Amino acid sequence: YIDDIQLHKGSEVIVTPTPSPTPTPSPVPTPSPTPDPLATPTPTPDPSVPLKIMCIGDSITQGTGGVGGVSPSHPPELSWRYPLWKMLIDSNAKYEFVGSRNTGFDSNATYPDYKGFTFSNKHEGYWGWTIQSVTTALTTPLTTIKPDIAIIYLGTNNAVANETVPAKVAAMRLLIEKLRAKNPSMKILLGKPSQTWFTEMQTAYGALATELNTVTSPVIAIQNAPGWVDDPAAVGTCTNDWVHTNTVGDLKMAQVIYPVLASAMGLVTPTPTPTPTPVVTPTPTPTSVPVSVTGVSISKSSATIKYPMTLQLSAVVSPSNAANMSVKWTSSNTKVAIVSSTGKVTSKGPGTATITVKTVDGSFSKTCKITVTRAVSSVKLNKKTATIMHGKTVKLTATITPSNATNKKVTWKSSNSKIAKVSSTGIVKGIKKGTCYITVTTASGSKTAKCKITVK
Repeated sequence: YIDDIQLHKGSEVIVTPTPSPTPTPSPVPTPSPTPDPLATPTPTPDPSVPLKIMCIGDSITQGTGGVGGVSPSHPPELSWRYPLWKMLIDSNAKYEFVGSRNTGFDSNATYPDYKGFTFSNKHEGYWGWTIQSVTTALTTPLTTIKPDIAIIYLGTNNAVANETVPAKVAAMRLLIEKLRAKNPSMKILLGKPSQTWFTEMQTAYGALATELNTVTSPVIAIQNAPGWVDDPAAVGTCTNDWVHTNTVGDLKMAQVIYPVLASAMGLVTPTPTPTPTPVVTPTPTPTSVPVSVTGVSISKSSATIKYPMTLQLSAVVSPSNAANMSVKWTSSNTKVAIVSSTGKVTSKGPGTATITVKTVDGSFSKTCKITVTRAVSSVKLNKKTATIMHGKTVKLTATITPSNATNKKVTWKSSNSKIAKVSSTGIVKGIKKGTCYITVTTASGSKTAKCKITVK
């Protein structure tokens, strides 16, 4: 399936075999030592066969794209795949990215060429999808693609949906089983999320990789990127919106992925861990006093959303090294909006509600005023036709759906005011003999209804 992949060739190596020397007869051949059955063989990848690498994930893997085509709500997010691709180009590796998808979130975006190569934008990244959804979506691609290596970054959307860590681990286990069913010797690189609030998921993914790791099909955990800054307003930030990576975050992720991937590809041999040298245990330092919380900030002080819609709020506890960073979210009016334990606001009906975030330590709080609006979906009149005498009137009444729409204002208009006039309250008066139409139009959504008026 050449149309589904782009091939990147490194430097071609031609090995000239050294002629074997003429064996010298020996009266008693020396037997070869028995190989150690526990020894791990040194990987010797065939340089003539490109390794197939499948990048699997959600929006952070898919990205929006590079130059051009990026909507205002999604600043340029190249994805960690782009700087990782450049590192592989520099290594002269022979590989190919594989997958059924070849665009970012903005389909007409482009990525800058590098050293004469065009970015091989093949992947299995799905914006906004959970582990379970992506596992299902891989059924079709895996019928025609057999990856040698899979790089997985998934679970953020499961967390946004308030799914428990054990449930995420169970879903990830099923995904890995599905990949191994396609290729029992696949090497699987399981990425830990870099965002600082995913500590439980980071620990759980590390334990899962250790549990599922085998000689035949290694599962290796990729550590979360060091020095990660979540706050998009902070110096050195790694995100555009607390979650989605900017170019700094993309590079940090690629820098932790590449050494693990290079080892899996046989490009480098990991340095053995040296035996630790015993040292004298120092005198224990007295335990320091835990750092207390001094305040909290919220990402928005007010917001207006439509029904039905959601809005993700975020909170930052100060100082950053406080011992207890936990917060609680509440809504003052759950008929208007509810809020999850992670700050996700869901509209329930028109009106206003105050969302409060409060620290567990110190009870510091901040609020966001949420206004929920509901648009008009349709309007009807109490009459479709009406006949009145010259100089007489008839009252038209407009009924708006839904009944709890935020803006119920309407305007009235006659198609011929010389035959019949209509007031701002829908009262129609016959002027002279003839036929015309009275139209009511909603201010919200410009929905209309008509009544045919006959004047005698």
